[in-house]
Amino acid sequence: YVTYFPSYEGAIGLAGAGGGIISVYQPVLAEEAFADASQFYGPLGDAAKEIINASNKYTSGANLTNSAVTLESLKQWQPGSIIMWIGHGGYDEQIKECFLTGEEVTEESAERYEADHKAGRLCIFTAYNEKDYYAVTSRFFDYYYDKDDLKGSLVFMGACNSLRDDTMSNVITQKLGAPILAVPPFSTSPICTIWS
Repeated sequence: YVTYFPSYEGAIGLAGAGGGIISVYQPVLAEEAFADASQFYGPLGDAAKEIINASNKYTSGANLTNSAVTLESLKQWQPGSIIMWIGHGGYDEQIKECFLTGEEVTEESAERYEADHKAGRLCIFTAYNEKDYYAVTSRFFDYYYDKDDLKGSLVFMGACNSLRDDTMSNVITQKLGAPILAVPPFSTSPICTIWS
């Protein structure tokens, strides 16, 4: 697969603003607990490096894989960024789309994130290794980010169910102010795009 991020004046607010940060989140890259999502997309860190090397307008941000993709790291997204997420996604009629992190549920973390879990900002996935991991919902981003916090950014969500309905995309485009590129549910078809 090939990703193009054209650099022309005013493109996504990045090039015209003097540049941006590219951050990569791959919570299940070559992880035994889950199907290796990189088999579908390849290591996105390499794609991010190619974009940075091809343009002097972008710098490297986070390049997190597996257990480094924590709930706290997902609260660090910045305006003017390209945020690339490759992992697993799920869907539930009540919580809607959710995206798996690499953070394992422990007694300590369960206590720390109890309010988030009860509020529907988090859900818990059981992996192949029979351990539990956190997944974030649209409520997570709605709660931890303010209006236009990601203005001038582009979010690529490469996970199943990214656009199963418009719940997650509405939060990212309408509240956070960033367009989203996402994979249709259970599909290898072309990427869907939603602009604010």
